[in-house]
Parts: sequence; structure tokens; C-alpha cells
Amino acid sequence: MTHDVALIVGALADGAALCAGCILNKTSIPRIEVRSLIERAGKMGGIRTTDVPCTVCLTTRKVYRLTTATVITAAPTQRPTTVAGRVLTFLHEHIGEEFCARCLSTRLVDGRDIDVALRYVEGRGIVRHHGRCAECGLKRLVAGVAA
Repeated sequence: MTHDVALIVGALADGAALCAGCILNKTSIPRIEVRSLIERAGKMGGIRTTDVPCTVCLTTRKVYRLTTATVITAAPTQRPTTVAGRVLTFLHEHIGEEFCARCLSTRLVDGRDIDVALRYVEGRGIVRHHGRCAECGLKRLVAGVAA
């Protein structure tokens, strides 16, 4: 039975960086087909590879991640209820922009503290660094989608 590349895209839809073994576990695709499906998806321009820790097993090896355009189209349509889920959804909806914790907190959780949520999303495709916030314009520690 031939499996579809959409299963690979679905496994990577949340922006996670997964190794081939974790993609195999998440999709139940036969081991013999996983690499060829990943290669086919990569040729379509939707997947990039890097040598970093896998989001699931935390082993540093070759991992696969959707490009930002693919992540947007694969993002869930239902609004997440957790603060970290709201932050992830918001930042994926505003690719190319970076926001400080104060502005994210004001927009997403009525000014409550979101530091724990920001630390949680850092391992899920979001990067933080010192830069200018797209909302307030101040130079601060900002968060945005990894390029």
C-alpha cells in the first residue's frame, strides 16, 4: 500500500522538528516508505532538514520541519485553549513579525504573565532573541517563528 505525502505533512503540521523514527511512530507508515515519502515532500519544497534535537525524542540527528508557508496552511482552525497554544497560533499567523512578552500578553491573555508559555514554545519552532517588537517598537527580548 502506497502512503501519501500528506501523512508526512500532517505529522509535521504543528511546526515540530521530527526525526524519521518519530515520524514513523506518529504516522504508522511502514519503515521502508518513510524516507522516500520525506524526500518526495522535500522535493515539493515543503520540508527542510537540519541537524538539531528532535522535538519528540530529543536526540540530535537529522530532523525534518515544514517551511513556514506550509505550517500556516496546516495550522489547526480551532483556537487553542492553553496559553502556549495561543502563542504558537498567534506567532504562526504573524510570520515575519516578532513580539515582546508584554505585547503578546496584552493581546492574548489580558496582561497575565506568559513567561512559562514562552519558554515552552521555544522548543516548538519559536525563537527568542533581542530585537525590536513589531507591536510597541521597543528593543526587547522578542519571539517569532524560526526562519
